[in-house]
Amino acid sequence: MSDKKLTIAVTGASGYIASWVVKKLLQHGYTVHATVRNVEDSEKHVYLYRLQVAHPGQLMLFEADLLVGGFVEAFEHCDTVIHMASPFLISGIKDPQKQLIDPALEGTRNVLSAVNNTPTVTQVVLTSSVVALYNDAVDISEATNKEFDDTCWNTTASKEYSPYNYSKTIAEKEAWKMNKAQSRWTLTTIHPGFVMGPSLNGRSDGASTQFMIQMLRGDFRIGAPEFYFGIVDVRDVAEAHIHAVEREHTPGRYIAVNEVLSMLQISEITQRVTESIDYPLPSNKLSAWMLYLFGPLRGISWKFITRNYGKPFAFDTSKAKSELGVWFRSTDETFRDMVLQLERDNLIR
Repeated sequence: MSDKKLTIAVTGASGYIASWVVKKLLQHGYTVHATVRNVEDSEKHVYLYRLQVAHPGQLMLFEADLLVGGFVEAFEHCDTVIHMASPFLISGIKDPQKQLIDPALEGTRNVLSAVNNTPTVTQVVLTSSVVALYNDAVDISEATNKEFDDTCWNTTASKEYSPYNYSKTIAEKEAWKMNKAQSRWTLTTIHPGFVMGPSLNGRSDGASTQFMIQMLRGDFRIGAPEFYFGIVDVRDVAEAHIHAVEREHTPGRYIAVNEVLSMLQISEITQRVTESIDYPLPSNKLSAWMLYLFGPLRGISWKFITRNYGKPFAFDTSKAKSELGVWFRSTDETFRDMVLQLERDNLIR
């Protein structure tokens, strides 16, 4: 990468991860074109407005929608596009096609079509997910060396089963298809696990924030289901995107996961790092039969329970470390800083 400071577009810039990416890009001296769905939504974008004040002339907001468009204007004069806008819903899904699949797939097409129409863009960094690598924990039995790596693809998700996972998988496949159809811009995809850590936007509507709030307010106090998550700090995910812009690397897929933890382990770490307050966190494991009995009432299907309960897994993150130079902070720091942020923003109710 040359010393020339680039102009970089970030889609979905007010999001949980994206807001950290925008902040770090500005701190590194880049000019940022940030897209949001509604520029006039001052409450939702207050943090971006503060960044504009802190970095005068570096951050410009553009209105663009995944299904409507508006990205061509935002990408004008940009060297790199970081495409992060995509819905993240794991509950309350009534229409998977409308809520998840169309925005992810058509949004990727619209964004990359705008890239194709912007001759200055030579690099695209796309935020994918580990769920594009696998669908259920049981899939680890088919992975090389019993680790999910960058060669793995989710082959079992569908609109009916794991629609979010399906949306991320088909959107990434479409991105690689469009990348291979041209030769001007390279593609790097970042695959975060379950992203945790402090939020900059102060909102409580994100899935990660909601999960931690539910843990802290005692929604799982009767017991934690033995489900496992590949945990990663939001700040480290942002760094992975920045490194993909700044470091010479082979375009491809990069996994951003620190460690795999069960819900009970998450609870134990959170309680340890917040010992000044005794939150009603779960201290025991919820049995499988209890989950089969009550899980469907909370939207957890028997199929999901069978394929994920009590089944740990692992990721090969060596490529992200060696080529992107990403190192992951401790989960103690991740959960401590996340709880402190939730307390500071008065979101634990």
